[in-house]
Amino acid sequence: MGAATVTASNPLGGVGPESRTRKLSPEAQQLAHAAVANQSVSRQGPGEANVLVRTTREVSTADRARLESIGATVRTIAGDVLTACIPIDRLEVLAGLDVVAYVELSRPLRSEMPSGDQERPAGEPRPPDYEEG
Repeated sequence: MGAATVTASNPLGGVGPESRTRKLSPEAQQLAHAAVANQSVSRQGPGEANVLVRTTREVSTADRARLESIGATVRTIAGDVLTACIPIDRLEVLAGLDVVAYVELSRPLRSEMPSGDQERPAGEPRPPDYEEG
């Protein structure tokens, strides 16, 4: 007979600490570790991070409830990717959920407009010498 393998079970359907760390991007790991050390390093506001999460499957109603139970505010779900806002000190718990494949901090998209238009507030007229290219 072979030896039986025993694994610890997490009531939230999670995984061990080593797997959690591998599921966090380096930037998310740094932020999570800083939160654990009680350092104030928040970029998104007081104690929260906007995240982009790759999931291991389509997110079910039960998965969404689990995410919300750990403090995540799920914003958008598109296939196997979701966006959410979560307290920084819950990043490692998020990574421990079995529905989570990878977590990274979300970043704002940069406009692809010409740099001159990026400087101009919306609705402000272009200078008289402006030429469209």
